[in-house]
Amino acid sequence: MPGSRLCHYLPLTSRCSTRPMAAGRPLHCGFASITRAPLSSALCMIERMVLEPKFVKNMNELHGKIASWAVTATSTIIFLGVVVLAPLISAAPIHQKIIALLLTAITTLGLYKFIYMVIFLIFGKWRWLRKILLGDSFLEGTWVGHWIYEDKHVYTIEEISQNTGETTVSGRQIGEDMKTQADWSSESVYIDLRRKRLTYVYSCDVYRTNHKQNGIGVFKLVKSSNKLPPNILDGYAVDMIDGDKDPNTEHKVSDEIIGTEEALSKAREIFNA
Repeated sequence: MPGSRLCHYLPLTSRCSTRPMAAGRPLHCGFASITRAPLSSALCMIERMVLEPKFVKNMNELHGKIASWAVTATSTIIFLGVVVLAPLISAAPIHQKIIALLLTAITTLGLYKFIYMVIFLIFGKWRWLRKILLGDSFLEGTWVGHWIYEDKHVYTIEEISQNTGETTVSGRQIGEDMKTQADWSSESVYIDLRRKRLTYVYSCDVYRTNHKQNGIGVFKLVKSSNKLPPNILDGYAVDMIDGDKDPNTEHKVSDEIIGTEEALSKAREIFNA
């Protein structure tokens, strides 16, 4: 844990800290500057892993499922069409058969793209369908964190979106005075279901500094029920400015992207803050 003070985790995220936060954790450059230090070998390894193209495309399985459905639907339609038109084609001259073959190939390709597009459009519109298709990869929604800094309540609101077929993470840090102190967004995201881990590179804009800082978040996917997707992210974030690991835990409060007031209201209810 950062610092030497004891931290207690409550239903969302609660901990003590001696410095402001970024991406749900202490901002190294919030109130005081810290000498820039080289990254550790472990941090460099994580950075290479996340930025490598084969890891960035973390929803290939979803696209594969949609593609297979589109292929099945296309094959079925083309097969039925061939069965219906077979007598006419067999009686046609050879040049007409060649034309029919070319038209079938073109129709098949166009039909496949159309069906794929329709399925993906439905995927983007219906959250319940995304929840079913993504299974344990479904992280979409609002996640809220909380801790005490200098005897004041500090909150984080993170929004995870997956309706475009890619996972994106964005968040804000809000003080007790209701003012936003920092915001961040993911550059790349990787969900590893085999290791039950979420890893993402983020860029954070700290309002009290004149520069942005980058970092990497590594979180364990925790489930309260085996029948539901993960609802707890438990892990750490690493600022590239020093390579230190700062533990953090976040709990999901909604499958939807809810407003700031509603998210803070839920946090206050749980923390009695």
